[in-house]
Amino acid sequence: ACRGTMGLAHLSCLVRQAEMSVKEKEEWNTGEGILKWDRCFDCDQWFHGVVQVALGWACWKTYLGRPENDEIRCDALMVLAPALATQKSNSPEARMVNEAAVDTYQRVCPWDECRILMTRGNLVHCYKAIGQHDEAIKLERAIYAAFKSMSDSRGDAASASLQITAALSLAHSLGEQGEYAEAVSLLRKSLRLARTGGIFYWSCIRVP
Repeated sequence: ACRGTMGLAHLSCLVRQAEMSVKEKEEWNTGEGILKWDRCFDCDQWFHGVVQVALGWACWKTYLGRPENDEIRCDALMVLAPALATQKSNSPEARMVNEAAVDTYQRVCPWDECRILMTRGNLVHCYKAIGQHDEAIKLERAIYAAFKSMSDSRGDAASASLQITAALSLAHSLGEQGEYAEAVSLLRKSLRLARTGGIFYWSCIRVP
């Protein structure tokens, strides 16, 4: 439930607020911009469930007509793709949308490795939801390797955080499949990295 003063809002009102926020950002460089499609700034919660999916589709339909390399159009796809991956992961549309998103980003913004990898991470949810656990782990290994390479080359806390997040996701999947030794080894490596970089992760602390 919304923790703001109203406690509820019509979808059409949320869409209108988000549209105005993007317009304000583009014209005046103020406000929340595309984030207004993802998050309620009255109660400071991220949208979830059917509201997240509905807003994801509304966002995509709003900016679909823009050129393929338009920044807001690409951001709109980033609103829709994870919404489907987390809320309707077992649906064919979730996989198709996220595969299309990866293909789009590789074509129009190949330099944005984080965006591409995060969208590929959405596909992990889709594979798991339809029982393709081996395919999910294979993809997670590739994502972790890419983030590790990025972290090694950049050497900053932000890149290290992305590497650790990818490691935690992979370790969780390995644990689900009974690959405990590899999962624990990965978590220990992540814990060392977190301590070295001053990054605090509760999930890493509880390593046997």
